[in-house]
Amino acid sequence: MKKSRFTSRTAAALLLFAVIFGLAFWLRQFTFWLPHWQGDQSQYVILAMKLGAKMDFGAYNLSETNVEYLRTDDPAGTTVAYPYRAPGVRGEILDSYHRNSIGYYDMPLFYKAPLFSIVLNLSHRFLAGPDSPYAVLQSNLAAKVLKVKPRLYLNTQFWAAVVPFASSLLIITLCFLWTWHYFGTRAALYAAFILAIHPVSILTSNRLWTEDVMTLLLALGLWAYYEGFTRRKLWACFAGGVLTGLSVLTNQKSLLPAFGMLLFTLIAVRSEGEGRKSLWSGLRDLRWWVFALALALVTAKWFWTIWSLYGNPLWEPKSEKINPSEWGWYRVLLTRPHGAIFYPVGTVAIAWAFAAGFATLRDGIRSGFAAWRGKALTREQLLTLFTWCWTLPLAAYLMRKRTGEYRYLFPAYPVIAAMSGWMLVRLEKKISGIFAKPWFATVLIVLFLIGSASYAIPVTFKTLWLERNLIHAPWR
Repeated sequence: MKKSRFTSRTAAALLLFAVIFGLAFWLRQFTFWLPHWQGDQSQYVILAMKLGAKMDFGAYNLSETNVEYLRTDDPAGTTVAYPYRAPGVRGEILDSYHRNSIGYYDMPLFYKAPLFSIVLNLSHRFLAGPDSPYAVLQSNLAAKVLKVKPRLYLNTQFWAAVVPFASSLLIITLCFLWTWHYFGTRAALYAAFILAIHPVSILTSNRLWTEDVMTLLLALGLWAYYEGFTRRKLWACFAGGVLTGLSVLTNQKSLLPAFGMLLFTLIAVRSEGEGRKSLWSGLRDLRWWVFALALALVTAKWFWTIWSLYGNPLWEPKSEKINPSEWGWYRVLLTRPHGAIFYPVGTVAIAWAFAAGFATLRDGIRSGFAAWRGKALTREQLLTLFTWCWTLPLAAYLMRKRTGEYRYLFPAYPVIAAMSGWMLVRLEKKISGIFAKPWFATVLIVLFLIGSASYAIPVTFKTLWLERNLIHAPWR
């Protein structure tokens, strides 16, 4: 008789994950009562509205759009933003940008990839109804949202807020399952908790931004490619390419981790013990080409359209001279250190446990050199190499910038969290021999994570209540 794999230890792990999931749910549920008519959020609402029922990409821009602000009769004095089409005029939205010397959003086809707006459009169609306005809140309850949650707020913008909210929770679940599969239950619980209380993850889930949908699709895609690569399953490589392509259509930054998979392939094939010692063997690897072909099939039409219109498939508008005194977001960015300092130092400062994940960089480099010399890699070494081939292209691009935002590195967070959970388990085992009671090492790790949460959560709440889009820690 086959012995059941479901044990009391598995049940305990799932119960603890349910607690972590509940915490993550609570930290993110404020999005349904917080405002979403600000900066990039309003852009995505407008783009979703203009696509309409027929997905008209000829209208995929911010022109010919006005907005009406209606104040309701509820005691909170709620203000709701109702964008609507205004044919024949430039529109109030673009006029407001021009007044702030930001004329580069005035273009015939919006340069940002369209999938997030498509998802919002579909969500509105099915959850709010095709005839309902694309309404979102402008009012901010701030800290009052901890006690007051008007039903009007939830009913007004549930269609929009649920998209990043659900995506964020799915990322945490996926990270838990991936880490459990490769590193065990304890590492998985640590990784899930690290993501659940991470300030950037909480912030992005409370904003109508692309990061959560992009990262969910990217994590599914790259982890599918890893499975296909290691198990030699071409269908998994193809599925990985499709999912990664959808992530690219959500935010073009996903191309950088996708390029990292080429780097991973070039290095990893040399460790497979089949005499593949040349660079060309990696370039000829069928698994990579199946992944790349699927990605190209998904993204080709969009990039060809942008190329035909603007002369560059990765075209972005050039920023005009912005007056920092009139644009608070830009003024804050100018006070931050260079990206080479901001990302590595700041990312650890707001999420202490990520230091454990970053500590695996040395292991990743060593694994890469070992594979390049043709040595076989252990599963842990291959996973570490995979992690940093995923992370480094994106990190290197961002660290070249004059300044930045934490959320730009978010696509690498799930795999860094997985590595952090694994490293904390390794650290726990290493220090357990110091104490007479081995369980005391576990207590220390748990206290460390609780201490990290006690810092991260108030920082995040302060950002949310003040309606900021930037986490002001450890810098402004």
